[in-house]
Amino acid sequence: MKNLKVFAVNLTMIFASLFLGIAIAEVGVRIAGLKGLKKMLESTYAEFYLS
Repeated sequence: MKNLKVFAVNLTMIFASLFLGIAIAEVGVRIAGLKGLKKMLESTYAEFYLS
């Protein structure tokens, strides 16, 4: 029974730390003002022709 309690506490701590880390990262991204990746224009790809 003691092992199950220790396992439950460890699992709870893992999920709590993951949630806290993701929340801190989200706040940091919002403070930094990052909006996402910019899409490349379609005309920037290289074109190859057989000669």
